[in-house]
Amino acid sequence: MLSQADALSHGVSDWQSTYFWRYPNNVSIAYFLSLWLKFTQLFGITTNLALHILSMLTLDVFIGLMLKTMYQISHQNRRILLGGLAFMALTPFAYTYFLQVFYSDLPSLLLLLIIFRIFFFWSDYSVNKRWFMGLLLVFIATVAQLLKPNIIVMVPAILIVFAILMLKKQHTFVKLILPTLLIFIGFGLSVPAKQAIFHETQYQTNEKYELPSVSWMAMGLNPETAGMYNGKDIARELELPDKAARTEDQKKLIVTRIKDLGPIGLMKQWFNKLAVFLNAAYPQNYYNGGLREAPHWVQKHSGFYNVSVSLMYQVATILLFGCLIYRLWSWRPEFKTQAEVVSLITVITILGYMGFHTFVWETEPRYGQIILPLVLFAVAAVPAPVVLKHVSSHERWHSVAFPTIAMISLIIGAKSISVHFPTTHVAAAQRSQLSPQYGAKMTNIDPNSVVSQRITLNGTANKISLQVHTSSEIDVTFENLKHKQSYKLTKHDADYIYEGKLPAGVYELRIVNDTNQPQPLDIVSTENYHLANDPIKIHGHTNKNASLIYKVLY
Repeated sequence: MLSQADALSHGVSDWQSTYFWRYPNNVSIAYFLSLWLKFTQLFGITTNLALHILSMLTLDVFIGLMLKTMYQISHQNRRILLGGLAFMALTPFAYTYFLQVFYSDLPSLLLLLIIFRIFFFWSDYSVNKRWFMGLLLVFIATVAQLLKPNIIVMVPAILIVFAILMLKKQHTFVKLILPTLLIFIGFGLSVPAKQAIFHETQYQTNEKYELPSVSWMAMGLNPETAGMYNGKDIARELELPDKAARTEDQKKLIVTRIKDLGPIGLMKQWFNKLAVFLNAAYPQNYYNGGLREAPHWVQKHSGFYNVSVSLMYQVATILLFGCLIYRLWSWRPEFKTQAEVVSLITVITILGYMGFHTFVWETEPRYGQIILPLVLFAVAAVPAPVVLKHVSSHERWHSVAFPTIAMISLIIGAKSISVHFPTTHVAAAQRSQLSPQYGAKMTNIDPNSVVSQRITLNGTANKISLQVHTSSEIDVTFENLKHKQSYKLTKHDADYIYEGKLPAGVYELRIVNDTNQPQPLDIVSTENYHLANDPIKIHGHTNKNASLIYKVLY
């Protein structure tokens, strides 16, 4: 996605792999990102720096607006403000995935927050401000739907709350009808907006590769991966000729899997999917293949770091949920105020996201991050239980026991989830690529030519692998430039691998085509995106925007 955005920002509309044919929703993300890259190019900023700036800006704006919103809707409660600040500034939330990788998740958090903020304060706006906020709401809803289509869960959540209020003959929702219609209009406008983006970027769908919606439903019923993304399922589908054939096949597969699971198995699958969705472990690993060159101190303490980050974020997330559960346990809204109505919509939207990825779609731990602004919003909006001076022991037990038991259970669950940590770590890597599974174009190296790239190891490693093609017949060595010690990599399917002790030092990964035929090699090239610290040399020419695809482990 980043590579395509980089290309689009330079006026290159060549869609370089089947990735976007398979996942056309990501065309919009690439397009929006390309607009930012075009803007930063006016100042001579590289794609790398532009992405870092965008991540910092988006993250800081989200944190600032989230804290301001929490303070306002909690009636200037400083404890709520400090609690929100502690979660976002003193945990891995702001220092791992959202800072390391720019993807649709972070802007989606910000857009979702803005939607609910406008919703909450709508009745406080003046007539003139409502015109501006209304137009902004339509625009934000359109962009949010383009980035994350699952935001559509807001629609049933709002309708459910309105239905409850109508049954209770409460009319506090009347003032929310207009912003609701504006949100729905924004969602609807995403359809022509997507087509406009396709036209602007010269993108054309290709049903030969496109996956139908039922594919993700069938994947969610696969017990082998607890409803998460399954490469085998995708590979099986791609053997079918077109989207229509895949749709029919997946419908049958859904029925088969439901029958095979049975009632108990289906409930177990749903429980596992919910656990995955709410699992906040490993935020530092989301879409992160490792550091380019891990410093020595990182390699020395990586085990402790991974355990600490994972456990800290899980416990912080559990405490946040526990705080919301505690408040909801005794909340009895009378729906006499708009604030109560929006608070209930927030809670039902949270449940909507959870239900969507539990009962309908496939799931991933990363998907659960989308509900964080809603949880923080609800914690601030839902009032804390009123502490009575004189309560019976029975009432006191009910008000304390359930939240306490829930908190203890969740913390124990976090600890049990965190016992499975990686036994290998990345010492150096460049794993960004136009993956072969998406038909990435290979580079042919001429007979008797050499491709090389320097890699620095700041600590001892024990394995290096280079990604090639299964048909490649090349000579690959990894040479320590100081000691002139050379290690020969041997072929294993589509990789060349060496396993053994690799002391710290500066190395050269060297590929030689010693045959009389051109040989395929995976080299990823970009327009203005530096993927590795040291440039690749191809046929004696240096290309700072190209790199081999490799990883060194310890």
